Amino acid sequence: MSKNTNGAGKKKKNYSFSFLNRFMIIQFLLMVILAFFIAKAISTRSVDNAKQHLSAVTDERAQIVIDHVETTETLLEALQSLQALSSS
Repeated sequence: MSKNTNGAGKKKKNYSFSFLNRFMIIQFLLMVILAFFIAKAISTRSVDNAKQHLSAVTDERAQIVIDHVETTETLLEALQSLQALSSS
């Protein structure tokens, strides 16, 4: 038996995607989309939490300043009263 050298016996290469290849590509795309949306949700929540935290810190510091001003005003009024008593 002689070998066929004219290429008639060779199979053509199949360049079409198999079901598994299509499935893996779709799965990859879904994972990329899912990762994007998860990252977006985490970023949004992080921004909201940071804004709430900064707002709470700002309110606390404002209250500290208000308390300090009230205490200082009270002390100044007491000093003025003492000066008025000592001068009379």
